[in-house]
Amino acid sequence: MHSPKSSLTLVFLAVLSLSISSAFAQVNKHRWLQTHQWSGQGNMETEIFSLYGERSRVTFTPKGSGPLSIFLIDMQHNTQQLVADQTAGFATNGRVNINGSSNAAYLVIRSPGNSWTVELEQRMDPIDEWRFLQDQKKPIKVSKLGTWSGESGQSDISISVPGGHWRIRFEQFKAGALFVSVTNEVGTQLISANSSLGGEQSAWIHSAGNFVISVLAVQTPWVINAEQLILE
Repeated sequence: MHSPKSSLTLVFLAVLSLSISSAFAQVNKHRWLQTHQWSGQGNMETEIFSLYGERSRVTFTPKGSGPLSIFLIDMQHNTQQLVADQTAGFATNGRVNINGSSNAAYLVIRSPGNSWTVELEQRMDPIDEWRFLQDQKKPIKVSKLGTWSGESGQSDISISVPGGHWRIRFEQFKAGALFVSVTNEVGTQLISANSSLGGEQSAWIHSAGNFVISVLAVQTPWVINAEQLILE
C-alpha cells in the first residue's frame, strides 16, 4: 500500500514525464517556411543568409527564353552547389533540394536579359524558427565606400573594394528608366539590374578587387551608395 507522500510523488513524476514528452514532440515538429524571396532581371548575387535545418529547397520561376543558372555558395563549408543550369532552350520552372545547414550562404543568379523569381524554403522545428526570427532582428552593419549621383545619360564609376562582401543601393527619383551593372576587372558582369518606377533597390557582390559600376539613366536623376559589409 502506497503512502500519500508516495502517491503524490508518482503523480508528480507522471506529470513531469508527460510535460517532457510534450516538449520533445513540439521541438521535433517541423514545417516548411519561406524565408527568402528575390525577384529581378539579369544577373544578381543575394545577401548572405543561414540555412537552419538539414533540409531546404530553392524554387525558381524564369520569365523568358533563358539562359538561367543558379549556384548556392556555402561560405561556412567552402562548397558550391549547382541549383539550376538551363543554358539551351526555353528556361522552365524548377525546384531543387538542398541538404545540410550553414551559417553563411548566398545565391548567385545568372540570367542575362531575362526576369525571374527565386524562393528559398526551409524545413524548421520551433527552435530553428526562433533562431531565424532573432536573426531577422539584427541590423546589417556596413561601412560606406562611396556615394555618386547624376542626371540622365551614361556614367561609369570605378571603385576599389578591399573586402569580399559589399552592396550597392541605387535609387531613381522620377518616372523613367535606370539601368545599373557591375563588372569586375576581368570583364565579368556580376550585376545587371534596371528599374522604371522609382524607389530604391539593392544588389550584393561577394568578391574584392576593382570594379566598374555602369549607369544609364533615361529622364531621371539617380543616386548610388556603395557599402562594405562588416562581418562579426
